[in-house]
Amino acid sequence: MQINRFLSDESGRLYFSTDVKGAAGPVPPSFDGMTPEELLKKLEEDRLAGERAESYVMGFEKKRLGGRNADRIEQVSLLTISAGFDIASFENSYSPCFDRFIEVKAIGRRGFHISSGEIERAVSYRSKYYIYLVELEKTDMADYKPVIVRDPARFFKDNDEWRIVPDGFHITKI
Repeated sequence: MQINRFLSDESGRLYFSTDVKGAAGPVPPSFDGMTPEELLKKLEEDRLAGERAESYVMGFEKKRLGGRNADRIEQVSLLTISAGFDIASFENSYSPCFDRFIEVKAIGRRGFHISSGEIERAVSYRSKYYIYLVELEKTDMADYKPVIVRDPARFFKDNDEWRIVPDGFHITKI
């Protein structure tokens, strides 16, 4: 399986495809980036946006379920950052155990980032894994609903409305 030719899943392993041309060529030095202070400010703004988006989705999920499972939803992101999702929820009020795993993304014009751990969870949980895309400036609107992407590993594959851009590599010594 390939996701827009950038990420592939082969025998459970994710890797960058070799057909990405120019992705790792020489890069001239640039001095027009942000300062360390600007980076810290941006990271804090992103953290606060993520908290707001998760809080919104917790309320959204409780309202969606409305039944006995509404009080059992877990905001996993408060317990660990390595689960690969933010919220453990339920498909319906009668689900006996968690069966909806939600990654929350506060989005804007720049799109969103997804980690390798989130991708691995999406691939392994398939239709039980969701990404909720939350536009924070709309959450006060009574009829607002986030964009809900079920099985994002499949959804984004060859989807012409979305573009996946690799923006980093994790390198380890063998």
